[in-house]
Amino acid sequence: MNNLDINTDPKRVGDQRKLLSESTIWGLGIAISVILCIGFIQPSIAEEIEIKEYPLGLMKLPLTVSQQFATPSDGYRVLPPSIDWRDANVITPPKDQQTCGGCYSFAAIGCIEAMAIIDGAPPSLDLSEQFAISCDTDEFMGITNQGCCGGTATVFEFYKNNPSLSEAEYPFGNGDFNGDGARSCSSNPPWNTVDCPSPYPANTGWHVASWGLVSGGVSTVNQLKSALQTGPVWLGYEVFSDFDAYWWTGGPNDVYTHVGGATRGWHAVLLIGYDDSKNCWIMKNSWGNTGPSNDGTCLISYTANCSFGTDATTCTVAQTGGLQNACCFDGGSCYVTTEAVCSAAGGTWKPGQATCTEGLCTTHANGDSWGAVKARYRISSK
Repeated sequence: MNNLDINTDPKRVGDQRKLLSESTIWGLGIAISVILCIGFIQPSIAEEIEIKEYPLGLMKLPLTVSQQFATPSDGYRVLPPSIDWRDANVITPPKDQQTCGGCYSFAAIGCIEAMAIIDGAPPSLDLSEQFAISCDTDEFMGITNQGCCGGTATVFEFYKNNPSLSEAEYPFGNGDFNGDGARSCSSNPPWNTVDCPSPYPANTGWHVASWGLVSGGVSTVNQLKSALQTGPVWLGYEVFSDFDAYWWTGGPNDVYTHVGGATRGWHAVLLIGYDDSKNCWIMKNSWGNTGPSNDGTCLISYTANCSFGTDATTCTVAQTGGLQNACCFDGGSCYVTTEAVCSAAGGTWKPGQATCTEGLCTTHANGDSWGAVKARYRISSK
């Protein structure tokens, strides 16, 4: 299915939203019809706008597990009427999960980036979502995340034990498996993504110091507001087909409330604020620079009727010294973790040095060949 063109033609965007303002009222459940995917839209504008159905990917935690990680909340705290962490310049630009059900990792990285910037990292910080999607395969509390086939809030445990990588070091590979194209989530194993590199490349040093659920199950409005006072919140909600219609056809000031349509599954996003004057949440998605405001964000009602706040999770971060060592080769360079591995690969070890003057690896991944991500690290085992 082609991407929508409503985000690239300003005139058409205006025309389409004018049509919507004349014919659609969000939240009243008026007569609607199914178009293309399972997004809902009125027949009068069916030929004007295409509804794109993004993959989701959240697997809810069993209540027995989520309750063990719930953190006490201050229900008596006097809270401000609004907060928007974008105003503090700590919210990084939205990424695009494309056809990968890795929303849980995208939301987690958005949270880690924001908390790191609050803690002093530059606003340009850009961390790798692919790291957890490919490498978080160990069982934790009886739960195993499954790459592009879905995951849970336990991704924060992975980042507690593994400092994050930069996006430049390990770029997003979508569902391309070793360069041979996507494979089904029914495969064994089901991760449906590029291989985890071995050894890991140099890390940024930023890692999760602690994490916990706001409550077990679906958090209340006051619990989420309290959690937002210290930073953005990772959370899940149930996506219905009317949310797709809202995402692609709503206006910047429209607030989503679920009123109809089939369920599509569960999705993880980053909660970045709230506004009592509109009785709504402000959330950052991982569907690129799209949405009602064409910036990857949208407004969700406090009473959206979609379990908004499921497995809500907060974290703190810390930075240890990243592996600022480079292993350099003629014509290119690759990062490796130890001097012995570098020497065995025929490289020159450059301790305390983040890059090589010789340039990038000759097998460095690019947008046309995501399968080369794995090839980039094969040099360490030659």
